[in-house]
Amino acid sequence: MGRFSVPSSPARNVVKIETFKGVDLNSSPSNVEITRSPNAPNMMRDVPGKVRKRQGYERIAQFSGKRINGVHILRSAEKNEERILIHAGDSLYLEGKAIYTAMADERSVGRQFYGKLFIFDGKKALCYGEFETEETAAAETETNKEEKPKAFMVKPLEDAAYIPTVIISRKPTGGGTTLEPLNLIGRKWKESFLSDGTAKVYQLTAKDLDADKVAVRIMTKEGEWTDKKEGTDFTVDRKNGTVTFTTAPGKPCDRL
Repeated sequence: MGRFSVPSSPARNVVKIETFKGVDLNSSPSNVEITRSPNAPNMMRDVPGKVRKRQGYERIAQFSGKRINGVHILRSAEKNEERILIHAGDSLYLEGKAIYTAMADERSVGRQFYGKLFIFDGKKALCYGEFETEETAAAETETNKEEKPKAFMVKPLEDAAYIPTVIISRKPTGGGTTLEPLNLIGRKWKESFLSDGTAKVYQLTAKDLDADKVAVRIMTKEGEWTDKKEGTDFTVDRKNGTVTFTTAPGKPCDRL
């Protein structure tokens, strides 16, 4: 991956409450005094103006003495189902089985967007949901819409992030038309080239690339994509940001 300047995180503000005066279930949450809470899970409203404690609790799971750092739910209205993920200790559990084991042993927060569950623990952002079981190649286009099998899994957010096509109609020596901005959440982007039938060296938009895998696909005259293998079909000069093919891609070729 290329190296880009990322702005620093905003300053963290902390509010310290010396005296807590209980729960306020009558007022709107935005109007509740700072010394009260608008939501207390162990309290319930019995009759107007009165609250009482909930009657006991039920143990539904135990995780070998690990602290429960978060309970996160992925809901699907379409399938009328929900999946409950438990963050206990440094692991994430689904139905009692660990599905991720490198979390921070700290409180976590979860949010659902676009059918995916995003979990933040201060160490690495995670994304849980349905993903294709095989990695989609970086050069996949609207002409390649074969239905791929999907399964529920958890991924680091950087691996699940949208991969933008930053430039199209680029010549082997450079240029092209800017299409989408980089997605700073992820580590990947796509570039689309027009081959000339003779050039073997293709200049990427970024230099000083990391050791991440470089995926290359070439569209044939029949409009089908063929995968190329690094070390066999092409080499990558990560310092200078160039891809060199063993055999020059033919002309015309819509995309690399």
